[in-house]
Amino acid sequence: MISKHRGHTIEVRREECLGGWPMLYYSIIRDSDGYFCVDNCSESDDYVRDWIKGLKVMIDAELEEDDPWGEHSRRLDAEAYGIAVL
Repeated sequence: MISKHRGHTIEVRREECLGGWPMLYYSIIRDSDGYFCVDNCSESDDYVRDWIKGLKVMIDAELEEDDPWGEHSRRLDAEAYGIAVL
């Protein structure tokens, strides 16, 4: 599933990994320059729509920072934004 939010493209999908079990892959890409702000995976059983909501909260929080997505911003911790990571 792909969603747009405040100048970013969010992509979350569930696919079978090379090991054969389902994984959830998620990314946030800044539209202005194609910068991959977040690109990761999880074994979470949460719904894709819930991850989209959590990643939107992450974008909002990062854009409030003086240096969004930069080295001085807070750690990109999915759990801090209500996304369960196993």
